[in-house]
Amino acid sequence: MDNEKIQKENPLGTKPLGRLLCSLAIPAIIANVVNALYNIVDQIFIGNYDGYYGNAVTSVSFPLTTICMAIGLMTGLGAASGFNLELGRKNEEKARKIAGTAAGFLLIAGVVICIIVRIFLTPMLTMFGATDSIMPYAQTYAGITSFGIPFLLFSTGTNPLVRADRSPTYSMAAIVTGAVLNTILDPTLIFALDMGIAGAAWATVISQIVSAVMLVLYFPKFKSVHFENKDYIPRAAELFIIFKLGLNSFVFQFSNLLVQVTLNNMLKSYGEQSIYGSDIPIAAAGIVMKIFSTSADADNKLTLLEYGTRQHSGGGHAGRGGFADNACSCTEYGVVSEAERGWRKSRNTVAFAGRKKTGDQFHQIKTKETLIDSLISVWGVGVRVSGGHRCQGQQHRPSRQARPAPRIAASDLLQTSK
Repeated sequence: MDNEKIQKENPLGTKPLGRLLCSLAIPAIIANVVNALYNIVDQIFIGNYDGYYGNAVTSVSFPLTTICMAIGLMTGLGAASGFNLELGRKNEEKARKIAGTAAGFLLIAGVVICIIVRIFLTPMLTMFGATDSIMPYAQTYAGITSFGIPFLLFSTGTNPLVRADRSPTYSMAAIVTGAVLNTILDPTLIFALDMGIAGAAWATVISQIVSAVMLVLYFPKFKSVHFENKDYIPRAAELFIIFKLGLNSFVFQFSNLLVQVTLNNMLKSYGEQSIYGSDIPIAAAGIVMKIFSTSADADNKLTLLEYGTRQHSGGGHAGRGGFADNACSCTEYGVVSEAERGWRKSRNTVAFAGRKKTGDQFHQIKTKETLIDSLISVWGVGVRVSGGHRCQGQQHRPSRQARPAPRIAASDLLQTSK
């Protein structure tokens, strides 16, 4: 009877590891792959409306998202680990304080970051690599998306907590709902309402709000603990535990941030010396990075899940709460940064080469240059360089007579940096 009660209350300590890993990791994999694919779809909509200017704007604005991811994942994964550790020790009060402290800190930090970004928006965009020609559009896009920072930070940080409370499906639903809603709102606001890049920004903010609200509504329904209002007041002792356990996630995301900012500024500097200018290389690099990071993200998640299932399907039953939590966290976030490697591969290897299987032989059916041209052209970098633009703030765009812009092949652009 006691064993049945323990299994009902805490399956992390009794459920077979293979089933446990699948039940926790598969929803996380689905949610994050959908979210990663949404980022690509979002870029396609923006690129086909504003050409390479739109893609360059999102590239120089993305470090703001990475900052939120660094703080959100550090807090969320650290809190989820501490939450499960304390539950395993039968210390429900301490677990409740850790989760409540994380939620309160995320709300406060989100508001503070939002205010800082709005005050120092232009200097930050300059530091992130924005050029004079895309600065007006970057100010519009980043200025609007800054309103969503509190919601983005909260949803990023509380999502691991919801999963740690044995609700991975609800955690997945919150992410997928925001991604699907954003995919629907993008063409509606960008094209149907002719809002351009401002429409893309508002679509992002609305989707972040919906995801955050879904996670807020879950807190009164927590299975493991019942919160009191005082639990949401951040406490130094609990914050220390959270940051200590989540520091590795912060280091990973902060390293990614350094790569993004360095790459944008290098392309800004050296791009001016080429016939293409700075904006097109920044746009193309952002696209290539998203393609490689998305494919690597999905591949690593599935590989880790397969490995974990094979190695531990017959494991024991005692004291595995920490393993299960860390395995799920590793499966979700244990992806090595592909930014630098992606950029090099796009130039030096047969990247994204389409293949078909005939017997035991694989035949390459597309060259690197042809396929990368077709992929990047979908974003509007190649097909809209010489086309018209309807983005707000059009008076700031350099005239086509003053700066002719013929159609540019993506492979030519990538080969110039060899």
